Amino acid sequence: MLASVPWLTGLLLKIIENVIILFAVWYIYIAGYTPRKKVKRLYNIVAGIILGCAAIFIMFNAFILDETSKYLFDTRSIVFSTAGLFFSPFSIGIGAVIAILYRIFFMGGAGALPGSIVILTSSILGVVWKYVWKRKNKKRLVEFYVFGVINAAIFLFSSVPFFSIELLQTAWVVIPFVMVLYPFFTVIACFPLTYQKARFENLQKLEQSELMLQASIDVASNINIFSIDTRGRYISFNSTHAQTVKEELGKEIHVNENIEIEAISKILKRDLGAIFQKVFKGETVHFEQEMPENQTFDCKIMPLKSKRQEIIGATVFFQDISEQKQYEKMILEKSYRDGLTGFMNKRFFNEKIVEIDSAAHWPLVVVMADVNDLKLINDGFGHETGDRVIVEVTQKISHIFNNALAFFRTGGDEFLFFIPKSDVESVYQKVGLFNSEIKNAVLGEFAVSVAFGCAVKNGEGSIQEVISEAEKKMYENKFVLLHKRQNDLVLTIEKRFFASHPLEEKRAYRVSELASSFGRYLGLDEFEVQPLKTLARLSEIGKIGMTPFDDSASWVDTTNGREVSMKHVEIGYQILSASGVYSEVALDVLSH
Repeated sequence: MLASVPWLTGLLLKIIENVIILFAVWYIYIAGYTPRKKVKRLYNIVAGIILGCAAIFIMFNAFILDETSKYLFDTRSIVFSTAGLFFSPFSIGIGAVIAILYRIFFMGGAGALPGSIVILTSSILGVVWKYVWKRKNKKRLVEFYVFGVINAAIFLFSSVPFFSIELLQTAWVVIPFVMVLYPFFTVIACFPLTYQKARFENLQKLEQSELMLQASIDVASNINIFSIDTRGRYISFNSTHAQTVKEELGKEIHVNENIEIEAISKILKRDLGAIFQKVFKGETVHFEQEMPENQTFDCKIMPLKSKRQEIIGATVFFQDISEQKQYEKMILEKSYRDGLTGFMNKRFFNEKIVEIDSAAHWPLVVVMADVNDLKLINDGFGHETGDRVIVEVTQKISHIFNNALAFFRTGGDEFLFFIPKSDVESVYQKVGLFNSEIKNAVLGEFAVSVAFGCAVKNGEGSIQEVISEAEKKMYENKFVLLHKRQNDLVLTIEKRFFASHPLEEKRAYRVSELASSFGRYLGLDEFEVQPLKTLARLSEIGKIGMTPFDDSASWVDTTNGREVSMKHVEIGYQILSASGVYSEVALDVLSH
C-alpha cells in the first residue's frame, strides 16, 4: 500500500494526489449543498460518509519525506479543519468517526493514536474557528493563513507525546515542511470553497428575489407585466400576462420562448416590433389604445438595464383601464352638464362653439330662451316650485326643438340652443307650439311663459354677434306685457296666501279699511288713499315664504316669531319690487 518515492519529485506527486482528493471532497460539498431542511439532513449524513471515505483514501495514499523516514504524512488535518469551516458539525462528526475507526482498526501501528488525535483536534478547530474568528468577510487571506498555521501547529503538537529520537532527528525537515506547506494548502483549499459558497448564497438570494418579484407582479391581477431580452425572448412574466396570452392566442408561454410580436401587434393595432426597437435604443414609450366594445388599454414599455446601465431588454406594463376611462368620462360629462336640466353648461358651450359654428350647419338659427318671472315664482312659491318650472320648460324645449345641435343652460333662467339648416319662420312656428303646450302645463295656480329670441348665422359676422342679436330680440319679447304678467303673478301669490291663511286675509282687509279711513281723516283724496290701502293689504304677503307659521296673533310674540316677522318683510319686499305696479309700495312694506 505504501510506496516509497524519491525525494522531492515523488513527494510532490503524493502531495498533488492529496490535494486532488482534497478538492474532490470540496466539489462534493459544493455540488450537493442544499438549504432545504428535509434534504439537508440526508445531505449531512451522506456528506459525513463521503468525508470519512475521502479521509481513508488520503490515509491510504500517505507519503514519507524521504526513503530513510518511517513516519507517514498526509493532508487529513487540512481536510477535517477546512471541512469544519463549511460542513455541519454533524457531518464532521460522522466523517471523523469513520476516519478514526479506520486509522485504529485497519491501519493500526504506533501512529494510530496520534493519527486519531490529529483527526479529532483538526475537526474541533474547524468547527470552533467560525465562531472564534469575528472578522467575517474581511481580509480572508489573512484569516485562512492564520487558520492554516494554527492547524499545522496543532498537527505537530498532537504528535509531541509520541516523538522518538528518530523523529527529533528529522525535525529540521518535518517542522518547516508542515509549517510552510500545510498553511499554503489550507489557503488554497479555503478560497475556492469560500467563493463557491458565496456564489451559491448569492444565487439563493437571487432566486428568493425572483420569487418575491414574481409574487409582487402576480399580485397585480389587472396588469399584464412581462420582460423580454433584445432578441425578443421572455425573461419573465406574471400570471396575468400568461392567462391573457392563453385566452387571446390559445397558447402557453415559457421563459426563453420568443414573444408573439405579430399576433400581439394585431390585437393592439400597433407595430410592437418598431416600438421595441425604440425602447432598445433607450426610449420609453407610453400610449393608450382604444379597443372594440368600449375597451381602453394603457401600455408603457421601458428599457430593461443591467447594473452597468446596459440595455438588455424591455419591460412592458399593459393594463385594461376601461373602467377608469368610463369613470373619467362620467365625471367630465357631469362637469359639462347641468345637474337639474341635463342641458350642457356654459363651460361646455365655450369649448363646443367652434364645432357648432361650422359652414356645414349654415344657415344656423341661434335661439335664446328665458323663463319669465322666475324670481317672483321662487320668492312667492319657493325654489322647489321654481325648479319644477325649469325642468318642465327644458323638457318641452328639448322635445319640440329636437333637431337642435345642442342645448345649453347659460344662466339661472336662460337657455341657448342652435338649429342647423333652418330659418327664423320655422323656428317661430315651433315657438308657438311650445307656448300652447306650456300654457296647458299644470304647475300651480300661476301661468308659465317663456320669452324667445332668434337670429340667423349665414356665414357673415361672428357667432357671438348672432347670439347677441338673438338675446336682444328675446328681451324685446320679454318686456311685452311685462307689467300685466307680473301683476297677475303677484295677485296669484296673494290669492294663494289668503286661501291657506284665512285669518291673515281678514286681518289684511281690516287693516286696509282702517288705513283708508285714516287717510280720509287726514284729508287725502281717493287717488292718494288707494296706494295706502294697497300697502296695508299687501304688507303681510311675505309670510307666504314662511313655512309654516301659526295663524294666531300670538305667534309673533315668541323669540322665533320676532325673527320670522323680520324675515317676512324682506320676502314681501322681494316679491313686490319685482313687479310693475306694486314696486312703488315695496320699500314701505320693507320698513313697516
